[in-house]
Amino acid sequence: LVGAVIVGGIKRIGQVAGAIVPVMCVVYVVAGLVILGANVTAIPDAFTKILVEAFTPQAGLGGLLGVLVTGFRRAAFSNEAGIGSASIAHSAAATNEPIREGLVSLLEPFIDTIVICT
Repeated sequence: LVGAVIVGGIKRIGQVAGAIVPVMCVVYVVAGLVILGANVTAIPDAFTKILVEAFTPQAGLGGLLGVLVTGFRRAAFSNEAGIGSASIAHSAAATNEPIREGLVSLLEPFIDTIVICT
């Protein structure tokens, strides 16, 4: 199946991704709601535990380290710019105005990292 999609070229990959990604999102959200529904009696206890243990020195240190790790991950992986493969997608774009495509590629890290991930 993957080979058939890849052989179809960039347009075929875009068509398949456009069909699969919305389904994946719906399945993910539904699965999360099913898990919450199956454990609905544990939700109040979970919130109580979160509020009690959130204000300890250990939680503060863990939060600081978590923020650092999250920042490093966003810098490297959130928008393909940290990996270097975003240029492949932009070079395959069929456009009559390459300058506009270049501007889109410049805005991609900002939109993805700051607007979407924050």
